Amino acid sequence: DGNRFSRCSIPTKWKGKTFVDVMVEMKKEHDALVLAVEKGGVTVVNPSEYVFDGGEEIVVIAQHDVKL
Repeated sequence: DGNRFSRCSIPTKWKGKTFVDVMVEMKKEHDALVLAVEKGGVTVVNPSEYVFDGGEEIVVIAQHDVKL
């Protein structure tokens, strides 16, 4: 209750960052939890060792819409 799912295109500054790096940044900056990464029609939930290479979207849950 009070939270919603949203999808965000990642900014170019995240290229080379790991999923964990992005999770921490999203929690600190937007109070949002990153749940999954989508690229090329493939969605991976909670990837263990993912490095962003550009063109991905992330699925987050937060109390508000997240704009990156």
